Amino acid sequence: GRARRPTDAVIPFGYEPNLDEAGREAAISEWRNRDLDPDRHFIVCFFGTFGRVLDLHTVILAARALARQGASDVRFVLCGTGDTLEQNRARASEAACMVFPGWVNAVQIGALMSMSSLGLLPYKSRVDFKVSIPSKTVEYLSAGLPILTCLEGLVADVVTSESLGYTYKAGNVRSLVD
Repeated sequence: GRARRPTDAVIPFGYEPNLDEAGREAAISEWRNRDLDPDRHFIVCFFGTFGRVLDLHTVILAARALARQGASDVRFVLCGTGDTLEQNRARASEAACMVFPGWVNAVQIGALMSMSSLGLLPYKSRVDFKVSIPSKTVEYLSAGLPILTCLEGLVADVVTSESLGYTYKAGNVRSLVD
């Protein structure tokens, strides 16, 4: 409803993957040394800041449920640092399929994404997340990773309508396990 100004612009939402092939191979080897093998494991990755905007409680409970069901081939690899990292690490201590490597660099991120089956978006469905597409979505898609999210709104609509992954109900462990 306003006139176009010189400062108006279209800024593409994009992500440049790391192309350091030698570093990528070394990073893949590092991940394999942590007992992460895409030939034996269904790997779900996350990269970000551990804070109150994430619903990791449901993810941890789902990991425990999967372990009880004997799904020993699933690995949740949650990379990053933040205020709630240690709290989440402690909650997940009984879930052997949860890995918290801490902060990782761009080459390690690229390598892990190439080994993963899904990219996790466990954001709480706050209004700001419901009406936007978090950059993590684009990062995962740039690596060809399907999305696994509990977000409602725009991301869920796009993931569903474009067959870009899977949604689960926030706070519903059974929904995520399924």
